[in-house]
Amino acid sequence: MKTNALQLQVTRQIFSLVRRERFEPGDRLVITSLANKLGVSRTPVKAALDTMKKMGVISYEKNKGFFLIKPIEEIDHYLNDIQPSHEDDIYRKIASLHLSGTIPNDTSEIELMRILGTGRSTLKKCLGRILQEGWVERSTGHGWTFLPVIDSIQAYNESYYFRITVEPSAILSPDFSPDRNELEELLAEQHHISDIGHTYMTSSEFYDANIRFHETILKWSNNRFILQSIRRLNQLRRLAEYQQNTRQTYKQLQTAEHVDILLSIKKMDYLGAAALMRRHLERARQSKSRETSPFTNTES
Repeated sequence: MKTNALQLQVTRQIFSLVRRERFEPGDRLVITSLANKLGVSRTPVKAALDTMKKMGVISYEKNKGFFLIKPIEEIDHYLNDIQPSHEDDIYRKIASLHLSGTIPNDTSEIELMRILGTGRSTLKKCLGRILQEGWVERSTGHGWTFLPVIDSIQAYNESYYFRITVEPSAILSPDFSPDRNELEELLAEQHHISDIGHTYMTSSEFYDANIRFHETILKWSNNRFILQSIRRLNQLRRLAEYQQNTRQTYKQLQTAEHVDILLSIKKMDYLGAAALMRRHLERARQSKSRETSPFTNTES
């Protein structure tokens, strides 16, 4: 099934939203609400929903709207019916070349078009997406500057040592105050991932759920500098995380540890939660530092 790049992107975002918020068959998908959550206009959302209707994932009832008709654990393979866009291919190639150090940090659009073998329109769309993710910024004229990312095992270890220092301390900070509604939402999401979500979530969806867990807890510290520093670090490690082949058993272990931390916070056992967070991050560091594939020069 062919579709344009924006429609493809919005379709995938809706799939991700449906799974993250654990929609059930019969739940309604409201165009205006989806457009607001995704930060796009109604037109691409309507086109994406029409695509999903043709795929058999949702239905449409006149004067009522669109409704999910498939369980969320069964919808992942429907994305295979959509032909990947050239834009997605170029995005992945940029990410791979940046991780391997092949693309100069400071470069021009003309040079990028030559390296990537693509036109200016596709390149600009990809760079706009990367700009949003925070690993490139505009420079003079038509130039771009690629920002440092986690691109080696040493840098990966350093990032975790920093987090091991900061995140448990945030839980023990004097102004730490968890939001009960957010805590229950995190618990529900982590339980779902542990039970079944790990079997169908994409690497980006799993990473985003992981980020929500850690950054929400850091937000409860009410320390803007802690939260800002970890948010910046999470941007730097995004590419490496996307390209790691994380085992499903590890995903289940990680989410189980997330649940234990949240339950300790719920009981107001902040000392115990901080200890669990430290152990959780150290285990993650040891496991992921053994995974070298994100830092090899592959363009696949």
